[in-house]
Amino acid sequence: MFNAPPLTKFRLNASFGNLYPPVEIGIVEFKIAGCPLNKYGGHCEYDCHCLNGATCHGWNGSCKCAQGWQGPACDIPMEPYAILSVVTDDVRFYSSLRLQCLYYNVDRNPLLFELNGESLSEDDAVIWTSDPSMSALLIINNMTEAFEGTYRCKVYSTDDNIFAVSNAVNVSIQGCQSGVWGQHCDYRCNCVNHINCDRYNGCVCESGWEGRTCEQDVQPPSVECPPNITLEASDTSAAVNVNWPVIKSSDNDGLPKVLSNFQSGDTFYSGTTIVTYQAVDRSNNSVFCSFAVHIKDLGNKKVYEIKSWETIIALIAFLVLLSSSRCHYLY
Repeated sequence: MFNAPPLTKFRLNASFGNLYPPVEIGIVEFKIAGCPLNKYGGHCEYDCHCLNGATCHGWNGSCKCAQGWQGPACDIPMEPYAILSVVTDDVRFYSSLRLQCLYYNVDRNPLLFELNGESLSEDDAVIWTSDPSMSALLIINNMTEAFEGTYRCKVYSTDDNIFAVSNAVNVSIQGCQSGVWGQHCDYRCNCVNHINCDRYNGCVCESGWEGRTCEQDVQPPSVECPPNITLEASDTSAAVNVNWPVIKSSDNDGLPKVLSNFQSGDTFYSGTTIVTYQAVDRSNNSVFCSFAVHIKDLGNKKVYEIKSWETIIALIAFLVLLSSSRCHYLY
């Protein structure tokens, strides 16, 4: 028996015959985690006395009994009992269900599985296997509503007396397997555009999509026009080059095509012009927006004012001339 402190260091040296002195390779450090099997004590100097597959505590030698045994040395059998558990994590329509029955302190292992108080018989859909480790596995290969309910396993003795009855396990189908839907999961989903498939309703379309597989785009795109634009023409020209920001558009199915009767940078003339944009998506859904471009013609206004004053001056001169002519006639 090698007695060592919890932390031990070794210095490793290597020699190459008598020609060279030993060469130090390094220091190895390790920690002893516990005693060897069936040993216990401060220096593992005592033998364990645990029976029937029990484990021994490395410091004080106390026994941890295996299932079905009790007592200080785990040498006293417990009353026969059985434990039923579900091996399958998620039960779906037409998937397989697996239940494991573990039973202890039974000399023989004739066993029955029950569903809702009725014994199950083995057939193409229901099978089970037993092994020497006192366990049995129930397998239902094609889960339907007929196999929903409460399960138990019963272990019998050679004279058909019940040795042990397991705990009850309730099993219900959680839904369809991936990609199918319906009351009995007999329809294929085939949902497009990353749509979820509901157990009873099939493809649950998001806003803007319709159809059995949500393949039809019914949502028009969006397009955003700038506010109305008002500019003044110059004294010499009534034409103005008008610019506006890039028109923003979006859609639930890629980028839409954008059409317009005018483009930013086009020439506009005095008056009011309506600019219209149209966004069209791949399903021919469309939407419009528009804004007005107002051009004030200041040059024409000044010409008109000059002409008005000339007209007034000419009218005054005419009146003066007319007045002089009347006066001459009177005299």
